[in-house]
Amino acid sequence: MTAGIRWFPLIAVALMTGAGCSRDTGKGKPAPEEDGGREDMQKLQGKWLVTEYIHLSRGRASDEDLKDLTLEFQADRLTFRIDKDDSAKVLKYTLNPTKKPKWIDLDGKDESGKGKSTGPVEGIYELDGEELTLCLKGEREDEKAAPRPSRFKHKFGSYSLFVLKRAGSADKPADPEQPSGEGKPSPEELFRSMESQLARAKTVRCEFSTDLDFKGDERTAGAGGQLEGTLALAQGNKVRLTIQDGEGLLGPRQGLGKGEIVSNGVRMSDNIHKVPRDRSPADTPARLTEFLAALLSRVGLYQGFLREKVVHQLAGTEQEFKPDRAFPVSDFKYAGKSKVGGRPAHVITHQLDAQAFEDFKDRPVQVKVWIDVETKLPLKRELSADGGVFRITETYEGMKLDEQVDARRFELP
Repeated sequence: MTAGIRWFPLIAVALMTGAGCSRDTGKGKPAPEEDGGREDMQKLQGKWLVTEYIHLSRGRASDEDLKDLTLEFQADRLTFRIDKDDSAKVLKYTLNPTKKPKWIDLDGKDESGKGKSTGPVEGIYELDGEELTLCLKGEREDEKAAPRPSRFKHKFGSYSLFVLKRAGSADKPADPEQPSGEGKPSPEELFRSMESQLARAKTVRCEFSTDLDFKGDERTAGAGGQLEGTLALAQGNKVRLTIQDGEGLLGPRQGLGKGEIVSNGVRMSDNIHKVPRDRSPADTPARLTEFLAALLSRVGLYQGFLREKVVHQLAGTEQEFKPDRAFPVSDFKYAGKSKVGGRPAHVITHQLDAQAFEDFKDRPVQVKVWIDVETKLPLKRELSADGGVFRITETYEGMKLDEQVDARRFELP
């Protein structure tokens, strides 16, 4: 079965429900948002290559699946082309750039004559030069209808996310590794600066979401899914790390549910639903905050939930915790600039050796990190191994350092 055939019905599922059609002012003139949308419509014209696609229920598409997937804007029609043959879906679209974020609406009526029409689709878009981001609402039969997305974020069962590059520009090679010097950031210096900030901070707060795609990995038997969480760290080994799992992290309909790790600096409560373990409070590992700061810099926060023994083994030592010994990194390269959630970012790549974690044992891990140009903090991280048989993507929002955190957040439940 070709990649195009496999993903064509999933594109259709991503385009199922929503609202929004052209609005008539009653005087034969377009509504203000439609008139203002003409400028963006003109900028969108042409073919776009999909560089990232996260389906609302199937998760992240592989590089092979993305190879022939394109979107093409022609006047007020949008063509989703799945492969090099004639598999395509043609929909009428309208734009409303007066909204924040900007709105895109698809009428759902396939004009190609080859596909199945669906209901209208609500979405949002962001156009940044040669890069386009779309977040489109979808609905599964067993899910309640979601509202129009308000941010560019995949949500299991509700929203699909597309990141695209204009055809021609997407084929340009990424910037090579650049030596330090004026206007040429060193990738390792960017990484070390980011990590140093997190390690020195008196407090750290952020929200995060993690997409796990292990479908090609025999070790995990095709598991995958999505989780969302929050992190609060404070000096004195105080921690609150929470998650709410989507469906299927440990296999279909067997997610982790809700859970949290809380430390008041002396005792720690580890409460993860659906995972049998002793949940009574225990002594807090001596280096817990240092360990979690290293996960935030190098590996990903989700590992703090899934690998309890590793947490106690590496964070329980009385000796100084050294990230370079626990999770060695090497082979830094600079991969240019991009944006995450509208924020400009430096993109770097490096190798990671994380043998302590079962997912990574005996396999080199390739890491790509998006580092905020202004704050020098991580916005996004992607880990992959064995040619992409598994891929883990973690995105961070609202990261704040050295701000006061309510002491009650660290009270044990």
